[in-house]
Amino acid sequence: MPRKFQMKNHVKTIGDLMVRKVIAVSPDATVAEAARLISANEIGCVAVVEKKKGKKLIGIISERDITVKLAAKKRSPTRTKVKKIMSTKLFTVNMEDSLVKVAGMMHKHHIRHIPVVDKENMIVGILSIRDLLTRIEANLRTLVKERTRDLNVDALTGLYNYRFFNNYLEAEIVRSARHGHHLSLLFVDIDRFKVFNDTFGHARGDILLKEIADLLKAKDTPKTAQRKVEFSSRKSDIPVRVGGDEFILILPETSKEGALFCAERLRQAVEQRLFLGKTGQAKQHVTISIGVAEFPLDATNKKDLVDKADAALYQAKQLGRNRVYVYA
Repeated sequence: MPRKFQMKNHVKTIGDLMVRKVIAVSPDATVAEAARLISANEIGCVAVVEKKKGKKLIGIISERDITVKLAAKKRSPTRTKVKKIMSTKLFTVNMEDSLVKVAGMMHKHHIRHIPVVDKENMIVGILSIRDLLTRIEANLRTLVKERTRDLNVDALTGLYNYRFFNNYLEAEIVRSARHGHHLSLLFVDIDRFKVFNDTFGHARGDILLKEIADLLKAKDTPKTAQRKVEFSSRKSDIPVRVGGDEFILILPETSKEGALFCAERLRQAVEQRLFLGKTGQAKQHVTISIGVAEFPLDATNKKDLVDKADAALYQAKQLGRNRVYVYA
């Protein structure tokens, strides 16, 4: 089932993203050596370090430095030393800096590669603008995806909400019509839910809604020694909380007969289950009423199908509750 929006798995700091394998050269190495390292490791730059000082960073040399500066000075790469063309006016960052901060710095100063250093200015990694932008773009795509999913989920029960239901049912009806499939709806309502709330409080009412929702979710049916009816929806079935104590179960490729069997098992599973009352009180029996309607037998569009299932639910209530009524 859908989950709530969260950012904990997103890359947030430079330490999560930087390339830790630092390729370095001496300032007295030739530009040709630096170029070979860049090509062999498929990177955009190499660090220039003073090895006598514990690999302290003194500059970087990039592909741009080699192609632009070397050509401008008309020098040979095999005879020119790195220190002659390397970039020494460096902006550096540390591993705790945020992606947003570093992205702003690189944009403002037109930086393509930025060294990551520790407190002693020893290089510990390299970050390129390409890696940074790729990660930020990936984060944004994930963020949009999770936020969209979050908007389609009922916060209390974790089921899909009416917003999702409205769009999904329309698409499922079109698919069923195209392939000649049946499609059934179970419209479910908790009997005397207001009385339960008034008796045990809204907090316990919320717990009841969650437990009913849990019954509607697809899961493996546990083995039990008790002779109770176990209910588990199929993975293809879509449970929705449409509001208050009302739920809908969408049953793709299911005829009215199959939907009736499913609805009756759900009704019995709820009837036989005990639900919590107040702390220290006995658990409570709860019942549900269910209305069943089928596409295309009862309706040929989304609105009519929902209305027919709702009308069947009303009849189930009128006939005494705790029953399944099939629209006819």
